[in-house]
Amino acid sequence: MIYFTRVTFPVLVVLGFIFGSYMFLCWLHEAVVSAAPVVTGTVIDRKEVQSMGKGWGDFTILITDPYAIVHAETQPYLLNEIPDQVRFRYNGDPAREVFLFEYEENPLYIALFCYACALFLSYLIYYEKKHGISVLSLSRPLNFDFENQSNR
Repeated sequence: MIYFTRVTFPVLVVLGFIFGSYMFLCWLHEAVVSAAPVVTGTVIDRKEVQSMGKGWGDFTILITDPYAIVHAETQPYLLNEIPDQVRFRYNGDPAREVFLFEYEENPLYIALFCYACALFLSYLIYYEKKHGISVLSLSRPLNFDFENQSNR
């Protein structure tokens, strides 16, 4: 059973803004090196890392000119999809995580989507309170039977 109550939608708005802000900060991390030159590196190690129930792919990449070893973190499904030769922007700091722009999603798009959804739900909550019209309340709870894939 999926129940939507009056509390659900404001919580979704807050979560949308929080996750959108997190993705925006991830994008800022990448935007700092957007003017750096694109270099090619060789993946020398790839492994799946687990921490606090969240898994991600960790790539160790060797750059030959200038000689450096850098790391990239991606979604775990990319571990076997990324080839041995990768391109990324490198500003000369081997301690900084690199972003494999050819394979990873741009976090700015995800942040903008989260902000747009949160603003849309905020507007619906405001409209409902101002006009006294029940836009968000449902006449009955949604009851999904996931085995039969039908809505009762």
